[in-house]
Amino acid sequence: MYANEPVPERATSTQNVVEKNQNKREPFVAKELSIDMVMFLKHLYQNGYFKDDKFSKFSTKFQLDWFNKQYAFGYAKFAAMKFATDNPQIAE
Repeated sequence: MYANEPVPERATSTQNVVEKNQNKREPFVAKELSIDMVMFLKHLYQNGYFKDDKFSKFSTKFQLDWFNKQYAFGYAKFAAMKFATDNPQIAE
């Protein structure tokens, strides 16, 4: 430090606690999927909406176990959004 520069303030303990709490993630808990959701996910899989994913490359058929992980669940949301943009007539 230089002599004429002000001393930087140190973060208070409450600021540290707030920052740590903001960085914590809630644990991912997979809930049981409804029958309609399972049917829709199978439809997406059969029509190639999961072709670029990382979780189904090693399997030749659809598996519900994929969706017990946060990545697969997030990818399903992405695939559903892609399906919606490809089929706008369904939303009408």
